[in-house]
Amino acid sequence: MEAVVPHIDLKFFGEVAAIIIADGREDLPVLNPGVGYWVDKTTVTWFKFNHDLYVAIAEILEHNWHHEWPTYRLIPADVKRRWFILLARKYTWDPMQTSTVWTQFHLVARTIFRDQMRTLMRIWARIRLRLFPSHGLSFVFVPNPLHKISPGKHLPIDMDVFPHITGKFLSDVLGIIVANGREDLPVLNPGVGYWVDKTTVTWFKFNYDLSVAIAEILKQNWHHEWPTYHLIPADVKERWFILLARKYTWDPTKTFTVWTQFNFVARTIFRDQMRAFIGIWARSRDKPEWMDLIVWDNLCDMFAEFALLFRR
Repeated sequence: MEAVVPHIDLKFFGEVAAIIIADGREDLPVLNPGVGYWVDKTTVTWFKFNHDLYVAIAEILEHNWHHEWPTYRLIPADVKRRWFILLARKYTWDPMQTSTVWTQFHLVARTIFRDQMRTLMRIWARIRLRLFPSHGLSFVFVPNPLHKISPGKHLPIDMDVFPHITGKFLSDVLGIIVANGREDLPVLNPGVGYWVDKTTVTWFKFNYDLSVAIAEILKQNWHHEWPTYHLIPADVKERWFILLARKYTWDPTKTFTVWTQFNFVARTIFRDQMRAFIGIWARSRDKPEWMDLIVWDNLCDMFAEFALLFRR
C-alpha cells in the first residue's frame, strides 16, 4: 500500500483541512467512507459507486499529466498531493476522514492511470503498425552486443539519451582529464581520423574491458528503480561519467563525443540488465547480490505493475 499511497505529513494534512473547513462549501458533494459513517444516504457519494466522482478524478489526471510516468507508483508524491488538493476543491468530507479519503483516492486514481496507459499503448501500437507494418507489434528491442558493433558504424545522435553538457559539468570533467599523473591510463579516442597510437587507443564500440568498466559503474551506483535509461536524472549520469573519467583519459576537446558514446553504451547495458532483472523477477525474485534490498523490492513492485498494464 505504501508504494501506491504516500504518507500524509502534518503540513499537507493542514493544507487539506484548511480547504475542507473553509466557509462557502455547503453545496459541495459530500464524501463519506461508507456504511457506518453515513450522515445522509441521499447526498453522500463515495469512490466505489459514484460515476461523477470517478470522472472528476479522471479529469484531474488528464489535465495534469505533465510527465511520461510509466507507472502510478513512480509519480512523485508532491504531484499526487497537488491532485488531491484539486479534489478537495470540488468535494468535501469530514476532516477526520481525510486519511481514508486520501487512500481511496489513490486506489481509484491508480486504476484510472492503468486504464489510460493501456489506451495509450493501444494507440501507440496502431500507429506503429501503420508506420512499420513489417515490424509487427513486438514491444522488445534487442540491440547488438557491444563486441559485435562494427568499429566504423556511427551511432545516431539521440538527445533523449544523453543530457546537455553544462559549463560546470564540463569544467569538472576537464579538471580531471588534464590533471597530472594520468599518463598510464587507457586512452579513449573517437576512431579513425583521430588516432594517435593504434596500439594503445581504445574506444567504446570494440573494447570489451571498457564495456565491462561501464557496467561496473552502473552496478555500483544503481540506487533507484529507474524504469528506463531516459528517466535516469542528468546529475546521476554525470556522476557516472565522472567515475569513467577517473579510470580513462582522452583528448579534452573530444569530451562531448566521449560523453555521447558513453551514454549510448550505458543505455545498452542498462536495457540488458533490466531484461535480466525481469527474468529473475519472473522466475524466483531472488535479489542480485550487489543490489540494495529496497531498490530490488521497488523494482519487483514496478514489474508487477507493468505486468498488469500489459495484461489483456
